[in-house]
Amino acid sequence: MIMQNHQLQQGEKKILEDSLFLRTNSPADTQNTSLEDQETQLALLPMQIIHKEFGKITAIKNIKSYTPKAISKSKQFCTLAILIDNFSSITEKEHMHTILKNTGNTINAVCESNNGIWSWLSHNTAYCFFPDKTPQQGKDYALQINMQLSEKIKETVTTGIASYPMINFKKGQILENALKAIDHASFFGPGSTTLFNAVTLNISGDKFYQKGDIDNAGKEFERALLIDPENVNLHNSLGVCYGMTLDYKKALSEFEFAYKIDKKEIMALHNIGIIYDLQGDKKKALKYFSKALDIEDNIFEILFHAGRLYLEIGLHEKAVEYLEKAIKINSESGSAQRSLGKGYECINKIDKAAIAYKKAIKINPYDSDSLSALGHIFGVLNENAEIALVFCQQSVSLSPDNGLFRYRLGKAFINAGKKEEANAEFEKAKNLGYIFKAKTDNTKIKQTAKQKTKATTKVKPDHRLKQKTKATTKVKPDHR
Repeated sequence: MIMQNHQLQQGEKKILEDSLFLRTNSPADTQNTSLEDQETQLALLPMQIIHKEFGKITAIKNIKSYTPKAISKSKQFCTLAILIDNFSSITEKEHMHTILKNTGNTINAVCESNNGIWSWLSHNTAYCFFPDKTPQQGKDYALQINMQLSEKIKETVTTGIASYPMINFKKGQILENALKAIDHASFFGPGSTTLFNAVTLNISGDKFYQKGDIDNAGKEFERALLIDPENVNLHNSLGVCYGMTLDYKKALSEFEFAYKIDKKEIMALHNIGIIYDLQGDKKKALKYFSKALDIEDNIFEILFHAGRLYLEIGLHEKAVEYLEKAIKINSESGSAQRSLGKGYECINKIDKAAIAYKKAIKINPYDSDSLSALGHIFGVLNENAEIALVFCQQSVSLSPDNGLFRYRLGKAFINAGKKEEANAEFEKAKNLGYIFKAKTDNTKIKQTAKQKTKATTKVKPDHRLKQKTKATTKVKPDHR
């Protein structure tokens, strides 16, 4: 995880990971129909039918390095992977027998006519190798199989085609490429045929990415760029992988290359901004967020990150402006609601801050920042000492090593008349490095509470870590 300067709340990991960098959705993000989504274990009944009609299937120990002996010396060949569509929904034995028999016989006929070899790979998938044939010829064979099969049965097959040579792939990897091309073809629906290309690898990379396998995702994007070196989406996706593995230099290089190719590439601009933010250069990050918003001003992620950074550098009014726009697009973002609450605190709109924090907690009950901030507000306004105490206790239970939260809990204990418990929390806060004046000014708390119905409500300040501040009745929000 690369959230260096962005504290991660319990229960919020996936939200923040997804919103950190922007990526284009590929078929892998939206499609569930693929070879992996079919039944992965060989079904007993169809295998019995295959054995009866065609003999044993070819046993392949490692699909990633398989080459039939008949083409081991071929300098060029193409491979077809053929998947019977929706086979898992077929349960009637005779119908299953008819489909398997006709599919196998059709593939066999095309292979015999074109010097090809074939075998069943599983109960619903077959493969063909055609020595000395081009990808286009392989596409022609796939068309022949589909046309001949359509005359016998109503079921269709999805076909992936891969060829050798192909960039730096070895012969033994071509069958696996054809199977990946089936995933690519499935995006277009049953009965489709697709040649293995850069998009195929993009889809494969996205599948690895979704599973959390960032290394293999990056490798797929790198291979795809060997086929299509000017592909903006691939450079952006590879940059995201580098960013997720903390290689900011390479990530920035990929994002900048994508932006160089297309000056209106919003994702690249956003992601460049994220990298600069992670490296601590907030002004440069805002520069790129602004460029992205000049192109399109209604993208939640960019508005949110821009607002968050304006908050961090002290431009509170501007921060609220951007965060309010972000919330209008996505009101279910706990992170945005929490940041907006902080922004409202900064400009002394305490009632609005409380509302934003409540929404953040409703979205994510484990948001310790919002729980602590809301407890602090309730305590200062003296609205409900018991509820304020509960919120502060929950925040500490979630983040026990946060000195500020400990200090606020101490103040909540003071308001609840529990001085001994308060002093214990003040001591813990001090031990955690949080510097403050242990003597609480209850008079000022009461004076502030009387003003809570006014638009200019002022809250007693929080004394930040290693920052001694003079007592004042003006609101001092948290800048985290």
